[in-house]
Amino acid sequence: MTYLNHKLSTISTHMIKEVPVPRQFAFTIQENAMQNFFARRRANFFPASKEIALEKIIYSSIKLGKSFKLFIKYEILLTRDNGTKNQHAVYAIHRFGGASKNEFRILHYLWHHGWSGGKLAVQRPLYFFSNEKTIMYEGLSGVPLIQSLPKLNQKKISLIFSSIAEMTRKLHSMSVPFHIKNSFQKELQKAKAFTKDFLVFFPHRKTELSFIKRKVFSLKEQFIKKYSDSFCLTHNDFTLGNILWRNETQKLGLIDFSESCIYDPLIDLGTLFAQLDYLHLNQTLPHSFVDSLKRSFIQKYTRGGRKIMQLAERLNLYQAWGAFQNAIFTLAPAEKKHNKVLAEELINKALNYLQKI
Repeated sequence: MTYLNHKLSTISTHMIKEVPVPRQFAFTIQENAMQNFFARRRANFFPASKEIALEKIIYSSIKLGKSFKLFIKYEILLTRDNGTKNQHAVYAIHRFGGASKNEFRILHYLWHHGWSGGKLAVQRPLYFFSNEKTIMYEGLSGVPLIQSLPKLNQKKISLIFSSIAEMTRKLHSMSVPFHIKNSFQKELQKAKAFTKDFLVFFPHRKTELSFIKRKVFSLKEQFIKKYSDSFCLTHNDFTLGNILWRNETQKLGLIDFSESCIYDPLIDLGTLFAQLDYLHLNQTLPHSFVDSLKRSFIQKYTRGGRKIMQLAERLNLYQAWGAFQNAIFTLAPAEKKHNKVLAEELINKALNYLQKI
């Protein structure tokens, strides 16, 4: 077994500690136990195989405050019916607070309704450990766009964003047979933690941060009441880090549905657009090109006469919230360098969006 230094997406200035795997989860990193687990479920997980061998377990076990996170990679060797052998990667994750059965249900539904082939894909869900609140899924190839985008030319980026707009339309048009509400209280708690983290670096901006939080959640509450009839399945963490690009196949992948729920579809657009603002302020993309990408995305997303009430107002709100979160991300413990200048620029961006509403 190998310890995996898995970069965190959860943000906090609290101490992150490497910890032993708790006894309840110990079987998930034991080779004999997991070899038996895969052997019993081989026909279900990989029906075209006749043998399965677990070759390696790589894991990361960390603690943040009172919350625990476990990330595991299983390297397995499959023998097909024709005798050929193929290596596969299977992952398991227990998130801070535990993975949700809803995430498994969403992945399962998407995988069986057009997201397992073609130009779009999600991770194939394999198993949900109910007691351990841990989800297991097959790996999905590709590079997160937050890493690959800066290396691409503008023409290529425009083509990719056109595909992302189509992907977003498809996701938001999915009629799922279950209703998973967004947790307003959970979002509010997250905002309080974000504010606390930011004030460690910028105590002089307490008044402005309080204003952002108060206005964002006041408007969110209004929008939930006003536009709930138009709510649909959203990813709800639609960042460039969760969108994969597979250059060799020209395909998109979407990962991490841990926050996915029935919510305002414009939260996904606002989150994505705020990422573009981040790339502009980080001097990766020019401002004019970012504006062009946003306009083209909206045209593609709303084509066919799709009408969205108060589109600009709702987008400004979610871009403000996205800018606020991005400001915190730049100060995360996982970041090699805390870019305080960029963080303050993002807070100013959030204030500017809110002033437009």
